[in-house]
Amino acid sequence: MPTDTAKSDRDLLQLLTSISHIDLSQLDMATVAIQLGAILQSQFPHDFIDLTWWSVDGEEICLRETTIPGCTVACWPLSTAVQQDEPMLIDDLMQKEMWKGSPNSLLRSELLIPLHSRKDVIGVLELGSKTAYAFTPMQRQRARTLAGHLAPLLSNSYLLQAERRQREQLQALDRIEHVIASSLDVDEVFETFAEQAAYLVPHEAISVTLLSEDGRSLERFALAAATQIAPQVGEHQPLDETVAGLVVSSGRTIWTNDMALDERFRGTNDLRWVAEGFHSFISAPLRAKSRIIGALNVLARKPDFYTPSEVAMVEQVANAIAIFVDNMYLHAHVRWLAIAEERNRIARDIHDTLMQSLTTIILQLDTVEQNHQKDEHLCTDLQRVRQIAQRALAESRRHVWGLRPNALEERPLPQVLHDELEFWQQASDVPTRLFVRGEGELSTAVEVAILRIMQEALHNIYKYASAHAVHVDLEYNAQDVRLLINDDGVGFDPQQRLTESSVMSSGFGLIVMSERARAAGGQLHVSSWPGNGTRIEAVFSRELRESVTDTVNVRSQAPLIARILVVDDHMLIRQGLIELLKKIEGLSVIGEAGDGDAAVDAVRRLHPDLVLMDMRLPGIDGAAATKQLLSEYPDLHIIMLTNSDDKNDLARAIEAGAHGYILKEASIEQLAETIRAVLRGEAVVERRITRHLFERFNHLLRKQHQSDELSVRELEVLRLVVEGKRNKDIAEALVVSEHTVKSHISNIFQKLGVADRASAVSTALRRDLYKR
Repeated sequence: MPTDTAKSDRDLLQLLTSISHIDLSQLDMATVAIQLGAILQSQFPHDFIDLTWWSVDGEEICLRETTIPGCTVACWPLSTAVQQDEPMLIDDLMQKEMWKGSPNSLLRSELLIPLHSRKDVIGVLELGSKTAYAFTPMQRQRARTLAGHLAPLLSNSYLLQAERRQREQLQALDRIEHVIASSLDVDEVFETFAEQAAYLVPHEAISVTLLSEDGRSLERFALAAATQIAPQVGEHQPLDETVAGLVVSSGRTIWTNDMALDERFRGTNDLRWVAEGFHSFISAPLRAKSRIIGALNVLARKPDFYTPSEVAMVEQVANAIAIFVDNMYLHAHVRWLAIAEERNRIARDIHDTLMQSLTTIILQLDTVEQNHQKDEHLCTDLQRVRQIAQRALAESRRHVWGLRPNALEERPLPQVLHDELEFWQQASDVPTRLFVRGEGELSTAVEVAILRIMQEALHNIYKYASAHAVHVDLEYNAQDVRLLINDDGVGFDPQQRLTESSVMSSGFGLIVMSERARAAGGQLHVSSWPGNGTRIEAVFSRELRESVTDTVNVRSQAPLIARILVVDDHMLIRQGLIELLKKIEGLSVIGEAGDGDAAVDAVRRLHPDLVLMDMRLPGIDGAAATKQLLSEYPDLHIIMLTNSDDKNDLARAIEAGAHGYILKEASIEQLAETIRAVLRGEAVVERRITRHLFERFNHLLRKQHQSDELSVRELEVLRLVVEGKRNKDIAEALVVSEHTVKSHISNIFQKLGVADRASAVSTALRRDLYKR
């Protein structure tokens, strides 16, 4: 018969063998702790076990298993064992005065054994029991032997995980730096940044905020967070209302373990994050050379989440983002310089050719007049021709002045209008007066529209009105801004003028002014009576944002078909759609939005006739936004745009009430025809997608007979997803391609009725699918 000692040795050997089988290279520290707990629990007769160790960077990692409700770790035995660096046995805790009345009063005996790595204590193994004198000398020795094997195991486990994480961080940094160095596409760069940031710094929300041009606020430039409470992209916040503003002002990183307890967050807008359940926060300045241009912010819900090494990583990533933003600014500046240079080149060409020729003609006319002073009729004709040439020269000077760097970028709007009136008065000899009431900031689109409308009106007055005086009023009101132009000229019948040839009359000018006003979200009113002068009034809302287009299509005199709002979360796609719409006669783009909430707000402000809505948007998606808008505005027309011909998207769009459904790759002809058809009251679905309607109904008929059971292979894939494996790891484990893995995961999502990996894991755990 084997002795108790031999059996104990075999049990210990079996225990150590089980520990050695833990695959440290594939598991994270939490999984290592869980497996160790199960092994220790099976071999030691105890009611409480605590395994505490310290990583090389000082992080404390604990595993606690107990059958005693409310039992916690006693600090004084733990610290004493570490200080003495010797195994510590407490046969009866109730004999310790400091232990009486503690919440752990049910715990009677403890055995604490320091864990060594080389000469250093890296942790403590603590065993507890509800029974006094529970541990025998043999059990103490087994625990001591076990501790000697646990120390290198834990140390190696941490080092392996740290090495893998550092490798992933280096790869992520390399990908981020590569896309920053090779692209100026904002969407591409921040899509890569959002994907790789998870490998660099663990987080549940991350954002980039940039300093505004006036230096008084921060604009949310990019955001990745599963919350709608946080400030969205494009939103401005004053510097003194957010901690990121303090980071930008001071140029120093701010790191807090709990925003709810940090005085710096009191009274700031950042408390919205706290209300959403976030606590840990790092904000690092974006430093471009010697300038601070913004901040990179990362957040986590758990308090005391971030370590100094992660703060340093955030600062390193912030430096990379700052390089990209600075390059983006430089690229925009270079483009502006190129445009300015082209303007100057054209101005020089006009000066060197047309203006020089006109000047020569005027000088020659003066010479001819001097040589024929006795011929009064000829001198009269020469004076008339010279006046025409002088006016042409003055007009050329005006155009050269207009082609130079935008006056609105150098002077406020009232000053630009004053200078334009003064210039026109000198050329026309007609007295002018400008009256400005109030002040305020306007969007660039509105300022340009006001300037161009006044220039066109003055041009018409000069050519047709025979006026003796022109009065211009610019009124800044609470809700709008008004431009009023009055002349005492011959007047006209506005309706008759609009029916005349646009080439031979000022009718074309009226159309241009009207469309300029409408394109900037305003309205133009013309009042005139033959013999009684003319009054032109342009009214613009002061709530319009920069997104309203400041250009207008003047190729057609046809009345506008519709006012269009473009909604897409990708800036480049929005700009592309707007450019396409400009080429469709009769359409006017009055605004744009980058997400569902902004779309709802824009419709309420701008009242468009038709909305081109992206299906997949941040916040509320296109289908949800469509449903909400149509409940408020039943007469509104909405066409859904998408990159995908997914039949589920089509079904959701139809259920939401969309009037049209078209792919973004559609030609301009298809887009134009779809818009016209929807405005006629028709429902339009692109021909390539129509088959999905039939497939959808067939699917509904078959659905009750079909099984949503996962296949054997899909269960294997799901099991690996639950274990936290990436697509690449799953492909290697199953010896298939990543494309095949993605296909399996897509099928799993569809069968489980989920949209992402987290939901799939949650469903699998709830239904025990991963155990099949």
